[in-house]
Amino acid sequence: MLDTISWGEFLKGLGTALILYYGLVFIRYFRSDFSGFLKKEKKSMLSGRLGRSEYGLEASLMHRVGDLLLKIDQEVVPKAQNKQELIEHLRSILLRSQLPDKPEIRGILLSHILLASKVRDLEITKEELLGMLNEA
Repeated sequence: MLDTISWGEFLKGLGTALILYYGLVFIRYFRSDFSGFLKKEKKSMLSGRLGRSEYGLEASLMHRVGDLLLKIDQEVVPKAQNKQELIEHLRSILLRSQLPDKPEIRGILLSHILLASKVRDLEITKEELLGMLNEA
């Protein structure tokens, strides 16, 4: 009787039996973990669709800051010929950006602009930048 069963059929049967066994073990011992995971995923997908995710606003804000830094690096700093021109361009771009006045954002902008101005040898002082940020 065992001569009529090929190795391929035997391995398929063994694989099916193992899948069924481990499926039952998973259902028996990990059902609550799995259902909690599904509920959490469903809730995050739903809140993401509604735009109320807990990190959605912060991620959007950081994306806007990143876009602003990229614009400063690609458009403002390379075109400035002197320090006064750089300050004027920065002032106008910061006024148009309408970013909230948060200390974290100010710190990021301040350090990035200071480094970018040093690269172009248009060294702006921290006080000049703080004055410009207070105006914006």
